[in-house]
Amino acid sequence: TAENTVSGGTDTRRSSIIYVDSYGTVTMYDGTIDAAELNNKDIQNQIYPLAVQLKGNATNKAIFDMKGGTIIGGEAQSGGAVYMNDNNAVFTMSGGTIKDGKAYYGGNIYLNKGTFNVTGANAVIQDGRAIHNAAGRDDTYAYAGNVYINGGTFNMTAGTIQGGTCVAKATNGWSPAGNVY
Repeated sequence: TAENTVSGGTDTRRSSIIYVDSYGTVTMYDGTIDAAELNNKDIQNQIYPLAVQLKGNATNKAIFDMKGGTIIGGEAQSGGAVYMNDNNAVFTMSGGTIKDGKAYYGGNIYLNKGTFNVTGANAVIQDGRAIHNAAGRDDTYAYAGNVYINGGTFNMTAGTIQGGTCVAKATNGWSPAGNVY
């Protein structure tokens, strides 16, 4: 229903539907965060994800606790659904689904710094696409359909990662990862 859906955004370059800053905590129990509708709406070279971005600081954490619901990714250069690039960013997924994101780095999730925990049997990360021409970028390669880990910590004690694809122009002996890289 409409009251359980968060979508939209105004800044066509840096904004995410949910931006968790230092001192911030978001707990998602149910509902939908849908960034897919923003695709092809005057968004050029979107660097950051359209759905969720976490940004802590040197002393304070940015926390997203996903217990249920669905995050539908959009298209970005890094992390079509979730973007983490700060040591004090913590995303814990004990339930729910992250799906359908598209990006050059990590179709659904881009992890460069911080901690991403998958702890629940009902937590599902699926159907992300790493594509070489995501968000206006045009390159030969693409990295990780579902989760791209460039740094930080990724812990998975339960849950499922499935259905990720990676579309590159050429591999030249390099083997792209469909799910996790």
